[in-house]
Amino acid sequence: MMSAALQAEGNIWAGYRKNRTQWFPQELWEKHGPDQKSKVVYFAGCTVSYVENDIGAASVTLLDAAGVDFTYLGKVENCCGTPMLVAGKWDVFAEIMKKNIANVKAAGGDTVVTSCPACDMIGVLLSLYHPSKILNTRNNIKFILKTKRSP
Repeated sequence: MMSAALQAEGNIWAGYRKNRTQWFPQELWEKHGPDQKSKVVYFAGCTVSYVENDIGAASVTLLDAAGVDFTYLGKVENCCGTPMLVAGKWDVFAEIMKKNIANVKAAGGDTVVTSCPACDMIGVLLSLYHPSKILNTRNNIKFILKTKRSP
């Protein structure tokens, strides 16, 4: 069932893709929404998008308040693939990885920030296919401080 939901709607929670962005703060949409290109991509993941919305909202609010230029993939974002990897569904995992890599590249990203531990874990594998920096919530503060430091 998870595999079918992932292939149909891009997430393991069987949530509709059209609802994936409902958690994203409306006041940040114009500045950081999917129509914006940036080297920093916030990757919410499906748990943030469908279950733990407050984690994503807090993360992007923090990034914005710190003045970090970032974008959010929105409805084209897919599950990171961790559930398929651990379930041994390698073909589905590979397909989802290719889609996510293409979406990050299309957004202009070379750094991916996530607040999901499973998405962070997959970041190690993602970096083998697409040379990106993968940062999780515990590293967000370090990233913000480094980004905002004077040269």
